[in-house]
Amino acid sequence: MKINRKDQNYEKRTATALTVLLLLMGLVPAMSIAKPLPLRVEVNTKRIYFPDEQPYVDKAQRVQVPVRFVSEALGAKVGWNAATKTVTVELDSNRVVLVLGSKKYKVNGVEKQMDTAAERVGGRTFVPLVL
Repeated sequence: MKINRKDQNYEKRTATALTVLLLLMGLVPAMSIAKPLPLRVEVNTKRIYFPDEQPYVDKAQRVQVPVRFVSEALGAKVGWNAATKTVTVELDSNRVVLVLGSKKYKVNGVEKQMDTAAERVGGRTFVPLVL
């Protein structure tokens, strides 16, 4: 029995299509049960626990953390001015000032720019985590 080239190509395409289909079917259950892992924040190998609001990934794909807990774990002092929606973090001779909703912030009086803004969630001020 002689098999022509068209039949061979058809068989190869069919086998390839079936293989791809089987692989995709195998991934569907894994994708449907996959859950995002909870974010964990550590400072100098010590885990930071957040009693109420938890870190999250914002729309700009940046991790936002409650500023007070992380800053205090680093030994910094945190100030909050509700009237101006401004958070101030001071450590040694350094001072960082952020305003909620603004992508601009100041470090020791020098204005800088982020790709996302500090936010207020559940009564806590969240800032983007910078490594």
